Amino acid sequence: MKQSKSLSFRLVAVSLYVAALSGCTPSGEGANPGLVDLPVVYAKRTIPVDDDGVPVHYDVREPVSPDMGGFSAGGDLYIRTTTSASVAEKNITRSVTLGLGDVKDVNASHDGKKVVFSLRLADPDPNDPADDPTWNIYEYDVENDVLHRVIALDSDADAGNDIAPAYLPDGRIVFSSDRQKDAKSVLSDESAIAGGIGKPSFSSIDEDGRTKAMVLHVMDATGDNIKQISFNQSHDLDPTVMPNGRILFSRWENAVANNSINLYTMKPDGSDVQMYYGEQAASHLDNNANVVQLTHPRVMSDGRVVVLARPYTDTFAGGDLLIIDGANYIDTNRPTFANWNILTGPGQTRAVTANVNNASVVDGNISVAGRYSSVFPLLDGSNRLIVSKGVCQLTTDDVNDPNIIINDRPCIEPYLSFVDPITNVTATERPPAYGLWIYDLSNNTERPLFVAEAGYMLTDVVVLQPYDRPDVIADEVLTGEALTWATEHVGVLSIRSVYDMGIGQFNCSFFTATCAQSTLAALSDPAVTADQRPARFLRIIKAVGLPDPDDAGMPDLAGTAFGRNRSLGMREIIGYAPIEPDGSVKVKVPANVAFGIEVLDKFGRRLGRRHDNWLQVKPGETLQCNGCHNPSPTAPQLPYPHGRSDAVADSINPGIPSDGYEIPNTQITGTTEVPYAGNYRETLADVRTRTLPFVNIGGSVITTLSPSMNVVFHDYWTSPLLRTPDASFSYTYAAVMGVGGLNTAMPLDPASPCHTAWAYNCRVVINYLDHIQPIWDAARASGACVSCHTTTGGTVVPAGQLDLTSVTSDLEADHVTSFQELFFDDNLQEIVNNLLVDQTTTVITPVLDANGVQVVINGVPQVVITQEPIVNPNGPAMSTNGARSSYFMEKMTNTELNAGRALSGTTDHSSFLTAAELRLIAEWLDLGGQYFNNPFDSRAPQN
Repeated sequence: MKQSKSLSFRLVAVSLYVAALSGCTPSGEGANPGLVDLPVVYAKRTIPVDDDGVPVHYDVREPVSPDMGGFSAGGDLYIRTTTSASVAEKNITRSVTLGLGDVKDVNASHDGKKVVFSLRLADPDPNDPADDPTWNIYEYDVENDVLHRVIALDSDADAGNDIAPAYLPDGRIVFSSDRQKDAKSVLSDESAIAGGIGKPSFSSIDEDGRTKAMVLHVMDATGDNIKQISFNQSHDLDPTVMPNGRILFSRWENAVANNSINLYTMKPDGSDVQMYYGEQAASHLDNNANVVQLTHPRVMSDGRVVVLARPYTDTFAGGDLLIIDGANYIDTNRPTFANWNILTGPGQTRAVTANVNNASVVDGNISVAGRYSSVFPLLDGSNRLIVSKGVCQLTTDDVNDPNIIINDRPCIEPYLSFVDPITNVTATERPPAYGLWIYDLSNNTERPLFVAEAGYMLTDVVVLQPYDRPDVIADEVLTGEALTWATEHVGVLSIRSVYDMGIGQFNCSFFTATCAQSTLAALSDPAVTADQRPARFLRIIKAVGLPDPDDAGMPDLAGTAFGRNRSLGMREIIGYAPIEPDGSVKVKVPANVAFGIEVLDKFGRRLGRRHDNWLQVKPGETLQCNGCHNPSPTAPQLPYPHGRSDAVADSINPGIPSDGYEIPNTQITGTTEVPYAGNYRETLADVRTRTLPFVNIGGSVITTLSPSMNVVFHDYWTSPLLRTPDASFSYTYAAVMGVGGLNTAMPLDPASPCHTAWAYNCRVVINYLDHIQPIWDAARASGACVSCHTTTGGTVVPAGQLDLTSVTSDLEADHVTSFQELFFDDNLQEIVNNLLVDQTTTVITPVLDANGVQVVINGVPQVVITQEPIVNPNGPAMSTNGARSSYFMEKMTNTELNAGRALSGTTDHSSFLTAAELRLIAEWLDLGGQYFNNPFDSRAPQN
């Protein structure tokens, strides 16, 4: 990388500006605010530029990408024994980097004796990506002046990029890495089962397809026993430890409708992952209404959290500083339930008074007040921060002219208002001069400590100040059934009631589905039939990790491989579980995978919006939640906070009132007049899985806690003395116990034991060509779908203007015609002269002049007359929003759902498809209607 001509910094101007600010401090304190006895460690990094010398804007979403500022040769770690500018700095890492590597993400141990950070060596051959060095974790022993790489073996250290390390209270190290150690093992296990989907072991890319997902791992202080503890499908970054021992980190929530970096917490063993702060969009607006992300959290002495609030990119790696009151708020406008109607907010305040402008530099904005790139709170009760502050610099030169040397100037007049009289060039912000400052929150004053030299920035600062060790949360020692679950590679999901929508009361609804009962107790009574309850089943889905096309032998998937909506990614089905009358669920789920849940109606169709927040359990863990459905960040907020155990209202489901309580109107299956008996606060799911630990599904005896690969209902509750129990039913892929299955290919291998014996690695994988198209082609008594929905070689209009044949689409060569017509707008067609053509309409368009006035020639207004195709006003028959949002499902069941289109009075299709076929189509639509859900299918379109 060549040095930019444009990085000729005017340090004299910057120094004068810093000196001017220093002179404004209260008299008698000088420039050194009293930290003379505290060593300070920081990264001195080069300003990143591209091969043409143009400054590069670091992108939070690509933390290790050199092209996005993730590496800039020439960075090293430095220490000063005090914060006096007269004390010489010492380069800790030059013996390793030779001045050609880079460092970042500095953290210190609680006793101030050790420093841990990330370091990357120089690339020996920039033209050969195969030998690119990885980011590694290094540790510096301050007392003994010893530097070493934590993971000793090169092969182990090079297994992934390891960044953002922090010490756990027990001496281990938590860090973020794209090695995805345990996720790779899961992929191998998926391939091992009969009928497995044949995936190799790989590190998956984030949901934007930018770079491999960086997720949290822990390791011993020696670099041994590396274990993955988070399984987000995009990045988990910047872990730090709270006083209570929980890990606080920044999570990039990027599933479907989400796209923000929020704060999460978890235990060091990977259990109890919870949202901490920032779910709502209001928490991501700065003082100028720019959207910012919550990065690099640090806990302050008073328990509040200070973060670097910055956009993803285009702000020279800087942003503003926010202080978050996470103990009392879950969003800036949402107090915890204990503080509801007591505190009014805001839950976050700006740490500094300077008006930082987070608007994009690329769009011509200038942050005159400067920017901040890192923050370290002093834990001495002094209410002070050590910050990396970038003093604003600009240029009045033409930054697009490669033949001139760019002169940087301070962001003051007359430069701010400069306009070149000839070229109209205006002032352009340049990379700020990031130095180290101390900020006093008590009186809102800041003073410089150290100024960086030309071409460098000082950042990622820590002060080696001993502080109380956070609580140690030991890894849970599993016993009993939890130990059994761990050996099965599963945990358990326990939901108290899916009807708990966070409003603190029961309103007998689940999104658009409603019921008549006024209390949850009334709904739970077996006197109410199952059909009177809207929520019937829970579907458990799994995110499909996608390979990095830059890795050797990996596919480079085209957007068309995903179908209509790339943002939905690819999905698999883990299984189904019944929802009990009180809305409770208790079911096994695979450990160490990102999974989601969907609440279904009687016919296996999702109710409401998708659950766009990934859940996880570690082996043997029970994940408890009140309702488990988070709102969209842009949707109207729930009245009460949701998704954080110490911030929510009590569950609307109080459970069993006392130990030994006999539940009225119930009878244990297989007994005569023996009612179920529950214990205090148990849900009905708790009671049933404890009382009936095993069930018979299709002739196979399995544990009640295990999900099924099929949708199966049995009335386990109703006493025959009360009324006739509800009839059992099932929607199965294979014919089981007299229940008809699919007559076409199943999305689960016929030889798989998962049909009757669920295991942690069971998966349903639906590909359109294999499992949906054959339904349209299948012969049936009423005639194959394609016998009517065809153009017969372009000689007839297909029934309903819908062509369901499998010929290649004339609009998208990567799709067959049926898929294109089901999901995309299409033109109406008609037969003209025995040929199938698009219907058209005459469109008359006025010819306008430069002023928008219609042109008139010889008194005749000028127009252009064209024939434009008529788009089918009904729109596509299917929607990636799900089965209940698709007119197709309304038509095939003769039932009004949520498609927003009236049923037509034409041919009744409600008897054309079997229950098994409707179930398969419904679950596929609920997943997103993907064209492929296996990224390694050789037919999946590639770039």
